Amino acid sequence: MYVLKTQRDLKLNVAQIAAVASTHETRFFFENSQQTTQYFGWQPLTSTTGSFDRVQAWFTQLTIEGDTEMAAILGGFPFEQEPSDETGALSNGFFFLPAVMVQRQADGRFCISVIQETAATAEQMLKETLHQLDTADILLPAQYHMSTETAVAADAWAAGVQETVAEIKRDRTLKKVVLARQLRVTADRRFAPERVWLNARQQNPEAYHVLLKVNGTAFISNTPERLIKFDHDQFQTAAVAGTAPRGTTKEQDDQLATQLQRDDKNQREHRYVVDTIAATLRTQQAVVEYDTTPQILKNKNVQHLYTPITGTLASNWSPFTLLAALHPTPALGGVPRNQALRVIGQVEHEPRGLFGAPIGYLTFHQTGEFVVGIRSAVLRQASATLFAGAGIVSESVAETELAETQLKFKPMLQTLFGEDEK
Repeated sequence: MYVLKTQRDLKLNVAQIAAVASTHETRFFFENSQQTTQYFGWQPLTSTTGSFDRVQAWFTQLTIEGDTEMAAILGGFPFEQEPSDETGALSNGFFFLPAVMVQRQADGRFCISVIQETAATAEQMLKETLHQLDTADILLPAQYHMSTETAVAADAWAAGVQETVAEIKRDRTLKKVVLARQLRVTADRRFAPERVWLNARQQNPEAYHVLLKVNGTAFISNTPERLIKFDHDQFQTAAVAGTAPRGTTKEQDDQLATQLQRDDKNQREHRYVVDTIAATLRTQQAVVEYDTTPQILKNKNVQHLYTPITGTLASNWSPFTLLAALHPTPALGGVPRNQALRVIGQVEHEPRGLFGAPIGYLTFHQTGEFVVGIRSAVLRQASATLFAGAGIVSESVAETELAETQLKFKPMLQTLFGEDEK
């Protein structure tokens, strides 16, 4: 396969790019909170689902030539690494090599690359894509109204919290288990995923904004959490764990942040995440650096304890091995990981799919970025399933954890329905 890239930088609006992408069944959007990293891809040439090993085997068999600097695979892994029957809900993950990809450059302009079987067909597709982008209308965010809202098995989930607390107290090696629950809502009309993504940029500008649309199902995430970004042997990751609401005034907001920093339960939960991520990276022979005192990461509805972690990877590192080692972090799985996953399997009765799993892009030049798919929803026609999780430790109380997950639903509810989502 041959890659051809534009020789001129383009001034485009992301709403133009979204408009062109929306005409294709499969599409992927990825944007960081600073809007300095933006990847848009559509029209898969080849694709795969499944575990880290399966995606790695598929990736290593891809052969491309030409201007490969921008070429990348796009998509997400499943939280559960065992196959699921729920393929329509992206439960098995999905990765694809796009025929067309648009990427933001460092100067703010965009560059386009296309992949086709020959240089001639690549040149023709590039011309067609440039024309489509030049003539595209601006796609606007859509306004939806909620028709129904249903908490999925909330009583059973609260009982599961109590069971998990009892298990943690019985098994002193088990420190933390993250339990996820779901909220199902319907809208007054069918969701347009790319318009929802544009809503996300307006409603939650401080987050990553990710969209993966495949076969009538779309996964969208307003995640604050980077799993890892790598540029050859340099990496950046972070621990995000410990949650408090935002205040209605600056004084109240600062007071809630101070309480969060002094709260033993949240501090301990955060340390579990920091220590585990650092230890995992060191098993990969990485040099790890971070501050011992967490910062406060403020999102629109909640604030978190936050510790950036940076460093250098070993000379023989592998992106897939690294991702497999890091997933799931203690913020989405627990401590110790295998014991926590066993409890999750016993308590949760629905597959998480892309919720809490790595989603992002990987180039053919050992660069890429993956985020953790939280503050997320799966969209199908006029229905949306929202996901939220809570870290359960020995002091956890079911009612408090229910309230925390309800708070974590708010960013996506506001993305779907605006400020007056209730």
